[in-house]
Amino acid sequence: MRANGSFAGEPKKLPLDDHPHDLLVAAGGTLYCSVPEPKSYKDFLARRQQRQKADDIVPQTDLYRIAPDLSKAERIMTLAGGWEIAFAPWQDGKPTAIGVTDRDVVRLDLARGAIEKLADRPKCLRPQEASILLRDGKLYTIQRLYPKGPASRTSELYSFDLATGKAFRHGVIVDDAGRRPKDLNHFAFLPDGRLLAEGTAYGLPTDRRYMPRYRDGEPYRLDGVGLVIEKLPPGQPVPD
Repeated sequence: MRANGSFAGEPKKLPLDDHPHDLLVAAGGTLYCSVPEPKSYKDFLARRQQRQKADDIVPQTDLYRIAPDLSKAERIMTLAGGWEIAFAPWQDGKPTAIGVTDRDVVRLDLARGAIEKLADRPKCLRPQEASILLRDGKLYTIQRLYPKGPASRTSELYSFDLATGKAFRHGVIVDDAGRRPKDLNHFAFLPDGRLLAEGTAYGLPTDRRYMPRYRDGEPYRLDGVGLVIEKLPPGQPVPD
């Protein structure tokens, strides 16, 4: 890359046969990614094309470590429970990433490339969920909620205690003026313990700036928002 930010030379191809879901960059430039396990995925696609049942095929994903110079890709392991895994990196201030499959919550050590299972997947964590925070032994996630169909879309916050296996719903997120989030795709804990969430919210008539949406079924306006949650309410237990 040149000093002005532009690229020099031709882009290099990843040493993989399949397109990766996400790329994680570890210290030193090592890359990690997941791709569908070839044989089972090929069988799955073939049956779908022939409109045959594929319930007996367990989704599996291969986790790869790629050299910084893209010279080679090493398969670390195969995980059951999904064709791909979306990892949320840099958890609890450490070089680790959290991934959620259909079955499990796993942690990837970006320094060693090791995977460990943290828990069975709770209902409050959706497979392929990439908006997850780990803090003091608890996982936090903001999920989309559709109480009355697509036009009523909003967001609610959950936590999951790894030690007890208990999940809690902390409620729907609404700002002081009544703006209801549509998407909160990024969030993080601030140094003082407050939670910062960023995304879009349904705008109010008094808002100066708005982003019109034209693909949805009814007209409304969206505003970019950054929300600070001062303190989480205790929450209600989520049934297993």
